[in-house]
Amino acid sequence: MNTTIKICVYKHKNIPHYEFETELIESSDNYVLVYGKPNRKFTHHTKNFTINVKVPDVEYFALNDWFTVGIEKNETGGYKYYCNINEPPRFENNVISFIDYDIDVVNNGSEWQTVDEDEFQINSKKYNYPQEIIDTVLRKEKELRNIITNNKFPFDGWLLNYADIYLKEF
Repeated sequence: MNTTIKICVYKHKNIPHYEFETELIESSDNYVLVYGKPNRKFTHHTKNFTINVKVPDVEYFALNDWFTVGIEKNETGGYKYYCNINEPPRFENNVISFIDYDIDVVNNGSEWQTVDEDEFQINSKKYNYPQEIIDTVLRKEKELRNIITNNKFPFDGWLLNYADIYLKEF
């Protein structure tokens, strides 16, 4: 490991949203998998704060699709997931960057929920999302839910194997 990967997330029109650093686990032409160490610095530009994230996570970035997946331990020792709906990330010079389109699909250990649809509605007007982006984001959220429901990669146990390795002590 030991290769530092910077994550830079933007809102529409490349407005800085948040950023943090992770360590590379592995990468391919289709994805990048990283480990977020405990107590890493997280800068949230749109909310104007910086914190240290206490818990570690494993994050999957689909380079050819419109989602990312973060997994960490929940309060009961199980796993919780946080999936962003976003433009396909770019991975260049040890930096992963993408535009986040607000809608998230999450699971805190029991059931999957789509959240932040209200934020998507507000931001689609605020940032003047083109209709093509709106349609794509809504379609990609449904496609991600289908991937999850049908236990397709990376929800087929593959990502859990890495979570078991990297998050076992938390």
